[in-house]
Amino acid sequence: MPNNTFLSSFWEGFQIVKSYKTDSLISITLIPDTAAHCSCGQVSGSIHDTQWRTLKDAMMLGTPVELLVQTRRIKCSNCGIKTESISWVKPYSRLTNRLIDYIDNLLPLLPIKHISELTGVHWHTIKEIDKQRLKRVVPEVPWGGLASTGHG
Repeated sequence: MPNNTFLSSFWEGFQIVKSYKTDSLISITLIPDTAAHCSCGQVSGSIHDTQWRTLKDAMMLGTPVELLVQTRRIKCSNCGIKTESISWVKPYSRLTNRLIDYIDNLLPLLPIKHISELTGVHWHTIKEIDKQRLKRVVPEVPWGGLASTGHG
């Protein structure tokens, strides 16, 4: 197996077990390489079950990246059965934080349709990322300080 130490550094807590590249896609399979941790911070030696999750990541060398990630649900003595959190992806998201940041940086520069074509991410998903960006960058309007025009 090739030495994937550099590439593994992109996905903290996981190691690459399989990868392949076609002309249109890089596919990488990742499994956890650390002990299971609950969100409360406790290390758990008991894995309830595992499942596979497909994620999109930012492009590498101009090629889209698809990740097949093994996730774990752990039995925590404090919290019960919980899905282990992954630092580089938000809960329930199918996009990595790196891809979301990439899209976020493109939004002031390109139309949503072009970003969708470039990244392969659905238009509505990009629109939701744009709404979150606008909440951060556009200041709140002081509605209480506006005078009424008194039409009518």
